[in-house]
Amino acid sequence: PDKGLSGYFQAMMWLGRTEIFITKPEGADPEPTDEDIKRQCMLAVTLAKLAQNSGAVEYFNSIDKLITKFVGAQDNLSLAKLIGVNSTLTITSPDQLRDDALQKQFQDESIKQGAQQQILSQLLWADAFKLNSIKPAAAFMLMGQRFIFDSYILGNVVFDKVGSRMMPSPLDAMFVLGNDASIQLLQPEIEKYEYAKNLAGLRYLSNSQTKDFWEESLYSTWLSGIRSLNPPKDRTGLPRFMQTGAWWQKSLNTQLGSWAELRHDNLLYAKQSYTGGNMCFYPKGYVEPMPELYTTIARFSMGMKTALQGIAADTMIFKRYYTIILDTMRARLDHITTTCTTLSSMAEKELRSEPFNSQEQSLIANWAKEVSYGCGNRTFRGNYPMMLYGVSEDEMMEANFVVADVHTQPTDYGGTIVGKVLHVGTSKVNMALVIAEDPSDSCSTAYIGPVGSYYEHITDKFKRLTDEDWKTMYTQKKMPARPAWVFSYLASDSGNTTGDPQTLVLGGIAQQPILPVKTPVIPVLSVQASFTPNPISSSTTLTVDVPPALSGKNVTATMYSATGEFIRELSCTSTGGGKYTAQWDGTSSSGTSVASGAYLVRITIGETSAILHCTVAR
Repeated sequence: PDKGLSGYFQAMMWLGRTEIFITKPEGADPEPTDEDIKRQCMLAVTLAKLAQNSGAVEYFNSIDKLITKFVGAQDNLSLAKLIGVNSTLTITSPDQLRDDALQKQFQDESIKQGAQQQILSQLLWADAFKLNSIKPAAAFMLMGQRFIFDSYILGNVVFDKVGSRMMPSPLDAMFVLGNDASIQLLQPEIEKYEYAKNLAGLRYLSNSQTKDFWEESLYSTWLSGIRSLNPPKDRTGLPRFMQTGAWWQKSLNTQLGSWAELRHDNLLYAKQSYTGGNMCFYPKGYVEPMPELYTTIARFSMGMKTALQGIAADTMIFKRYYTIILDTMRARLDHITTTCTTLSSMAEKELRSEPFNSQEQSLIANWAKEVSYGCGNRTFRGNYPMMLYGVSEDEMMEANFVVADVHTQPTDYGGTIVGKVLHVGTSKVNMALVIAEDPSDSCSTAYIGPVGSYYEHITDKFKRLTDEDWKTMYTQKKMPARPAWVFSYLASDSGNTTGDPQTLVLGGIAQQPILPVKTPVIPVLSVQASFTPNPISSSTTLTVDVPPALSGKNVTATMYSATGEFIRELSCTSTGGGKYTAQWDGTSSSGTSVASGAYLVRITIGETSAILHCTVAR
């Protein structure tokens, strides 16, 4: 079984990383020739025909559908979409692509179907003075790695999207996902590299996403759960301990620890931009009052159970064995769903200072119990062990040593090969002591519970750490220092501080916003403007109603990506009565079709301007 699993991993890595170019990448060294691109386009057609003739398409599509539900869609042209391109253009033989005109149609149609990669995950190069000049190839892969929003974030806050910044910070992802507190910790980086515009654009893109975006895969649903731990702007209705900076730094630690585990568990499938258990008997417990978090996890477990329904045990060789496994997985997911739904209700009661009913009190009383057996052995029973999906009761006290490489920096700013790799990881849990008022009697009660650990580490020479390397570093006391922002709440075994804390400024029991953001102010005009249709599949019409006060002023419209990159100017034409229209066919100034996603248009009337957004969905 181990050999078989190893073979699967190797095959998926090759299928997920072997690019077949549809267009030239911008920044390759050496640059592929036109003839080489033509051969690779022909190779893509050949592979599609081989898959069809061998009957393998059904298997590829079945695997792709399951991985798409768990992680997300391929960040490239998939086999199914390639077959669709061939069908649309009536391509039945690779030799047809010897015709340059048909090859161009093949490339354009492939890009429309998602061939253009949105996350840079290859070694491409750029002049230090030419930003935004790197562009991955539009490519076909038989089982390509998946687009994940956090990788997209990290890839857009480093060179060549940002001057000389060569390594992102995980805090970048947390800010874009809505954690306003993280911007204070990023301030030195922002001032040094001047990439506030990138963060603002990505944050706008994140805030613009609909519920469908956050629930299109189990991976993105979990990201949504992480977002639900962001500090709210108004914290006056929360318990006093949740109005402190230390609490929200604890929460930031939790978010990043969860994110590290999410990335670790999806290393095989998620595209790179280049927490354990503690047990205790709980006579009384306090539920962290974050109802949306528990609701999101309940949705996640329901979604995972639904995904598992697509696995038919009767088609497997060891039917009885796999039926038992699947039944066990579904039972665990049902428990997680039921428990998180109850926890969400309990959290809402705490926010309203209402006591728990007997069923809810029983949930806490049976949260975790230690059971001894045999010669000094022990295991755990209760609601908490059943919440640890994929972890047995015997393992819940073990440290969770996981590490994941999340970004690669090939060179320094001068172009020298350095091979720096950013890792995030977790190890043994820490314990938190929290004093909160009990809703049942309004008495202050001390609660203690586990808090996940989080680390960041950078290696050189393209060294990528395994979990075994990470655990060895721990046993040899070579672990990197924890981020300074955890020292405000993290104490040593003797109760002393663990380091010089980097502290958030909250203004006492904070009633002020955590984030004093300096954001450019764009005048809001009394202008009626809209795209029809929106979302856009092929083309759209921009309509602008200019108010009488601005009559006669010049009207222009400029398209930008969500990260602020120029797309093209739109020609605005007066149709009378203060109305102006402009057409956009979904292409850039170079005539290339833009990828699906969020876009901005700056409407300028005289010296004033306003922003409108639209969505391209191909």
